[in-house]
Parts: sequence; structure tokens; C-alpha cells
Amino acid sequence: MVGAAAGVGAGQRIAEPDDGGVGDAEILEARQVLTQLAGGLGQAIVGRAYAREPASRLAAFNYAGVVFTYLLEVVLFRRVPAAHQVAGALIVIAAGILVSVLSARRGLAAADAPIEE
Repeated sequence: MVGAAAGVGAGQRIAEPDDGGVGDAEILEARQVLTQLAGGLGQAIVGRAYAREPASRLAAFNYAGVVFTYLLEVVLFRRVPAAHQVAGALIVIAAGILVSVLSARRGLAAADAPIEE
């Protein structure tokens, strides 16, 4: 299970240390645990942000998660995203920013309109 989650394919062996030191399996497990803790903390922070600010103001920041995911993949797993992944991430980020800007403008226009009773 750990091997599959950490990018070790079927049929590949994870090397175990013979000298009692830390092996690849332990390093992969530590990375997985750290990733899960960071994800949980991030989710809690995002929930708190949405409780404090309007969703339209925060929507673009949600798409920053795509960038951070690729950066962490490079740092933790030493895998550089392929060109099509980068292009897809840029499209998602641009769409998120566009939606956020349009929502904010619509919200400002609605705030300026007179209230009818």
C-alpha cells in the first residue's frame, strides 16, 4: 500500500536496509504522513478563511493549490511536471482568476445598486 501511494510500481521492490538504518520504505512512509498532515492543516486553514471572507474574494487563491502541488512534487519526489501538466495547470489557474474577478465585479455592481423593497 505504501509503495503504491508513494509512486513505486507493481513488481518493483523497495530496498530495505541491512544495517539497521532508515530504508526507502520508512522514508516513503514519513513523506506520506507529512503530506497527509499538511493536507489536513491546509484544509482547516481554507475553512477558516471562508468563514472570514466572501467566497468570491478567495476563489482565485484556491487555484494556487495547483501551483503548490507541483512545487511540492518537485521538492519531495524530485519529479518535474510534464509540459502538458504545466499547460493544464495554467489553464485551470487562469480560469479560476477569471471567475474570481468576474464574481467580484458582479458583487461590486450588486452592492452599488439600490435596494428595492
